[in-house]
Amino acid sequence: MNSKKTTYSAILGTLIANERKAQQLEQFAVAEKMGLSQASYSRMESGRATLTLEHMFQAGAALGFSEAEFSDKLVKLIESFKENGIEIVNVQRGNSNGAQNKEAVTSGSDKANGNGKLLVGAALGALAFSILSNR
Repeated sequence: MNSKKTTYSAILGTLIANERKAQQLEQFAVAEKMGLSQASYSRMESGRATLTLEHMFQAGAALGFSEAEFSDKLVKLIESFKENGIEIVNVQRGNSNGAQNKEAVTSGSDKANGNGKLLVGAALGALAFSILSNR
């Protein structure tokens, strides 16, 4: 059974964070370009918030990428996670039928498992940064 799991929002947050860091930008600068508070932007980067399609393309534009460039980077990063044996799961929302499913990766608010998720998130971020740096 595969114990390495993540979500699409976490992968997108990792991509945004890595691109921001590569450009030596602070979170508040990108958040301001997107019209968000720094706290909201931070939740997006950490994968604790689900990003909308609008957020994805706003972040890409704020970092200087066209929609096609940013989408391509995201697809390549998703493929690399899968190639490294990381399962991508759907986040269960409170208004969905499967909201009680404890197997799903959630927003990180689960106190009993929060530290493990943080550790996995940090490891995934490091992996993504390594992959992006070698391309």
